[in-house]
Amino acid sequence: MLQSLLANPALLFWSCLIGLLLTLIITEYLRPYILNGSNDPLQHSSLRLYQVTALLSGLFLAGLLLGLNGMLRMPRPQEKTATQSAPTPETSAPLPAATASTAPAVPQVVVVATATPAQPSPTPLPQALVVNTGGAGVNIRARPSTNAQIIGLAAEGSLVTLLGENAQDERFVWEHIRTPDGVEGWVVNLFLEPQQ
Repeated sequence: MLQSLLANPALLFWSCLIGLLLTLIITEYLRPYILNGSNDPLQHSSLRLYQVTALLSGLFLAGLLLGLNGMLRMPRPQEKTATQSAPTPETSAPLPAATASTAPAVPQVVVVATATPAQPSPTPLPQALVVNTGGAGVNIRARPSTNAQIIGLAAEGSLVTLLGENAQDERFVWEHIRTPDGVEGWVVNLFLEPQQ
């Protein structure tokens, strides 16, 4: 529940607002019991204190959760990969000019370094965008079933890697995926939009 609240700031805002309104309504409802028919200004001020405390606590909680949501959504810095350059071939020194001599000619062998061919880079796996979740994200499950254990959550709009495996149960087609942080599992393909 907390993950779906953090994934959707609008839902978080409305939940906090409804909580605040319910707190104010309850304190108004309990006013006769708190005041007990008294006109004592001290008791009236204590009721106001309850209401103000509830309001400030709710606002603090909403701000805290929104701040936490912002911190969780900050992009992580990408590690830079070093590019490998092909070794440069060494050039050999020029050969001395041939001179006439009585010694038999011995062929000279010249060794020239050649660059080793670069290994072909592996074909990248296709990716898909998480969509159609209403901002709540999609559950990642250990097996392709709605009864399987939930092992993670892929947020709406995040990119996942398709691992090329799919399965079908009685209701859904499932895709085997990997999140950018390495979580591998299964999600219903209705919540994935393949990327080119």
